[in-house]
Amino acid sequence: MLSFSDDWQYSLNGLTAVSKESLTAIRTTVQELEENGYLIRRRLRNEQGRLSSVEYDIYEIPLS
Repeated sequence: MLSFSDDWQYSLNGLTAVSKESLTAIRTTVQELEENGYLIRRRLRNEQGRLSSVEYDIYEIPLS
């Protein structure tokens, strides 16, 4: 994930498309990165309170 350009639009489906792994494997890996401080995922909502997008912050060194 760190090798993509800063403007690359991350999504689980997008990561699956550029990987040999399944969607389930990608989802599990993203969850593990989040649990271990390498990734922060924010779910963004629109004015109606509906999920509009997900924002990812990815770190080379985990946050403590």
